Amino acid sequence: MVMLMNGLREEPTVANTEACPIRFARPWPVAGSTESVRTSVEFQKIATGSSWLALSYAFPEKMMLSPTVTCVLTVVIAMRETVAPGPVLPNGSLPPYVPPHAPETSNITGASHATTLLAVRGGGCILRVAMRGRPAASPEALEALAARLPASHLRRNEPVAPFTTFRIGGPADLLYDATSAEDLAIAVLAARELGVPYFVLGLGANILVGDLGVRGLVIRNVSAGRRLSPDGRLRVESGAIVGDLIRETTRQGWSGLEHYVGIPSTVGGAIWQNLHFLSPAPERERTMFIEEVVESCDLLTAEGARSTVGKDYLQFGYDTSVLHHRPDIVLAVTFRLARGDESLLQRIMQENLSWRGGKHPWLEYHPSAGSVFKKIDGAGAGRLIDQCGLKGRRQGRAQISHLHANIIINLGGATARDVRELIAIAQQAVAERFDLRIEPEIGFVGEF
Repeated sequence: MVMLMNGLREEPTVANTEACPIRFARPWPVAGSTESVRTSVEFQKIATGSSWLALSYAFPEKMMLSPTVTCVLTVVIAMRETVAPGPVLPNGSLPPYVPPHAPETSNITGASHATTLLAVRGGGCILRVAMRGRPAASPEALEALAARLPASHLRRNEPVAPFTTFRIGGPADLLYDATSAEDLAIAVLAARELGVPYFVLGLGANILVGDLGVRGLVIRNVSAGRRLSPDGRLRVESGAIVGDLIRETTRQGWSGLEHYVGIPSTVGGAIWQNLHFLSPAPERERTMFIEEVVESCDLLTAEGARSTVGKDYLQFGYDTSVLHHRPDIVLAVTFRLARGDESLLQRIMQENLSWRGGKHPWLEYHPSAGSVFKKIDGAGAGRLIDQCGLKGRRQGRAQISHLHANIIINLGGATARDVRELIAIAQQAVAERFDLRIEPEIGFVGEF
C-alpha cells in the first residue's frame, strides 16, 4: 500500500497499517486573510476484511471549533494488482497516477469525525488523501448579505431540523424564505457575490443536516407560483410541493404526476433527483420518472445567467441529473400533462399510497430521509442490510426501520451522529457478509 500525502511517500504493508495511524498535515486558509492554520488529521485502521478496510478519523479540537473554516475531506482508494515506486518530480511532488480500475471515492463535508469503509479489490492499492480548506464567510460578509435580504423573511441562528423530513439538524447562520423564483435568484446571486456559502432547501428530504448546523445561508425555497394552460402545460415555480400539484391536476383530469403521490418533494427536488416510482399496479413493470413529463426548465446557471433549457440539458439518470454536477439553480419547470380519466387517476393514487404505506414508515410518526443507500445492480441495499439481521438495530435514538432496512428513522431526539454511526454499522456488516460496498445516497449538509 502506498500513501500519497503532500508529496511524501510511505510504503507500509497491509499488515503493518493495523497499528499505524496515517497522518496528514497541511495549511488551512483563514477567512478574510492570507494567513493559514496548520492542522492535521489522523486516520486509524480499525477493522479489515478480505477485500475492504475501515478507517476512522477525527479533526483536532481546534479545527472542529474553528468558525472560519469549512472542512472538506476526500478519501480516494485506487486499486491495482502490484505496487511499484514511481518517479518523484523535480518539485518533490508525485506524478498523477491513473489506476486500471475505477477509484472508490468517499466525500465527507463539514464532518468532525466519522468512519469510512473502503473497498480493496486488488493485491495492492494507492490511497490518496486529499484535503481542502475552504474559508467560510466572514461576519462582515454575513452582515452584508443579511442587509440585502428582506428582514421579514430572514432568521438568524435558526434550527434547520424542523424544515427537514428527518427532523435533525443544528442552526443555520442565516435562514431565508424565498417566496418567489425571483426571490430565490436574488438570494443566490447575492450570496455568490459576497462569497457566502449557501444551500437551497426544499422539503428537506434525502438529506442529513449536521448537529453543529450550517454555516452561511440556507435558502428555504417556498416559491410556489403556477399556471396551468388549457393544453396541459403546467408552469410551476421550483418550491411548489409535488403533492399539492398532484391533488390539483388530477382533480381536473390531467395525468402525468399522479404516480409520485406520497413522495415528499418540491418541484426543484424532483428535478434534482429525477423523481421516480413504479408504473401502475398490478404489473408494476417499469420505473416511471419525472423526466417523462418535463418539457423545459428555467435555470439560474452557475455562471449567473437566466436560461430556459430542455430535458436534454438536464441529463437525467436514475436518482441523478446534471444538477448533481453543476451548481445551477432550478427556478421554474414546465410540465406537459395529458388528459386522463379522473377515476383511473384516483385508483392509481390509492394503490400507490397503499403500496408505500406497507413498506415505508410514516413520516408523521417516524421521521426519516427516505432511502439511505444507493441502489446496487442485482441487489437492493435494503435487502442486503436485512439479510445481515439489522432491521430494528438502534444507535442512540436512530433506528434501522422494521419495515424497510434501507431507511433509518428518528425515534425522537436522534442526532446526526447517531445516524452516521448507524450508517457505518450497516456498511461494515454488508461488507463483511457480502464483500460489497453500499454507498449513501442521502446528502450530508453542514457541520457534524
